[in-house]
Amino acid sequence: MASPIVDIKDLSLRFDNGFHALSNVSLTLRQGEFVSIVGPSGCGKTTLLNMMAGLVRAPHTGHISVHGQAPALGTAKTAYMLARDCLLPWRTTLDNACYSMELRRVPKEAAHAKARKLLNAVGLTDFEKLYPKSLSHGMRQRVALVRTFALDSELLLMDEPFGALDAQTKVTLADILLRLWEMEKRTVVFVTHDLAEAIALSDRVIVMNSGPGRIVREMVIDLPRPRSVRKMQGNPHFHELYTSLWNSIDQSAHAHA
Repeated sequence: MASPIVDIKDLSLRFDNGFHALSNVSLTLRQGEFVSIVGPSGCGKTTLLNMMAGLVRAPHTGHISVHGQAPALGTAKTAYMLARDCLLPWRTTLDNACYSMELRRVPKEAAHAKARKLLNAVGLTDFEKLYPKSLSHGMRQRVALVRTFALDSELLLMDEPFGALDAQTKVTLADILLRLWEMEKRTVVFVTHDLAEAIALSDRVIVMNSGPGRIVREMVIDLPRPRSVRKMQGNPHFHELYTSLWNSIDQSAHAHA
């Protein structure tokens, strides 16, 4: 069996100010898995993602490795998509889509070809010459999605990338993300507050609770692939999984109260 992309065992983290952020977290992700992390605000979801990215280097106990090594900033094997699109206002859609590849010194012709292919996949072929101010919020997030996928990184870390969008746009972008993921089967860690989104996208859903942050449940999502987030709403088993996941979070919250 191939080595895990992410391997975390009994990880605990306490910041310099004394805040106990994570406690005895264990999680393994293998190549091609799509795993979502859900839980209340302040439970450590983003902190855990930041540790995988090498952004948090506070002293910790336990073990964390990514691609078989300690997490490191700037590794080409990991890409990170934030909740905000962070597009550069002076760059066109095409140039923003290419920006991450420029930083990795991908030749311009190859970068443009890759970006155009992905912009076509997300329905933005006709918008490549426009600047961010001319794009809707949903379109801007599509550009950010392309910028992230263009890196060809084995591991994609995604921190509530659709959290600020309206319900219809969220479903549209989630379906686009699924199509892109099905093409290449990258390993994805997806942080969200939306339980329906987590179930529709994922192979597994990790439930965390706070005080300090810890994993309280792991749910295997046994819905068939390929999936459509839009069509999933009519699947009875989808709703059974949603109810079970909601009950886990609700019970955990009451036990912690």
